[in-house]
This record gives sequence, structure tokens and C-alpha cells, in this order.
Amino acid sequence: MNAKEKLADYQRQFGVYAEANPEVMGAFGATVTAAMENSGPLDAKTMELLILVAAVSRKCEPCIYSHVMNYINVGGTKEELAAGLNAAVLICGGPGMAYSALALDLFDQYSAE
Repeated sequence: MNAKEKLADYQRQFGVYAEANPEVMGAFGATVTAAMENSGPLDAKTMELLILVAAVSRKCEPCIYSHVMNYINVGGTKEELAAGLNAAVLICGGPGMAYSALALDLFDQYSAE
């Protein structure tokens, strides 16, 4: 399964959860919207980079798959992503490096397609 297919599968899984728990998913969606719309001086690219560093630090693979795509869609570059992910490596050591490598690989896969 390539990266875009795996992302689509994660999105399908989110849909399964949303069907079972529509109010919770709706509230989560509202939280996402509120956080992005109230980011003050931080633009969408910076917010997505911060979200990715947090996702890598938390080892949330579905989050990484989703937010690498979001980061690309708001104009994020691989160089900026690589630099930002150093924070996850600093805080998390080896696991931060492993999930940072995943994020960078996904960036390449999504960008190539």
C-alpha cells in the first residue's frame, strides 16, 4: 500500500469512528477549526509544522500521514520540515528520529505522485 492509499485507509477509519460517534467527531472537528482559525500570528504552514512535530513526538502514525499532506497543501517545504523535526528528535531521541524519517519519507512520496 502506498502512502496515499494508506492515508485514504486512515480517512476511511476516521469515517467509521464518525459514524459511531458523530457528536464527538463533530466537536473534534470544531476544535481543529478553532485552533487553526485562532492561531494569531502563526500562519497555516507554521501551525501544520507544529502539529507534525507534536504528532511525531506522540508517535501518532495516522496524524503524521494526515498532517504531512496538509503541510504540503499549505506550501510547506521538505527543508523546513526536516529542520522542524529536529525538535522531535531532541525531545524524543531515537523514536523521534524514526517517526521523523517516516514524515520525511511521506513528504517525498506525496510530492512524487
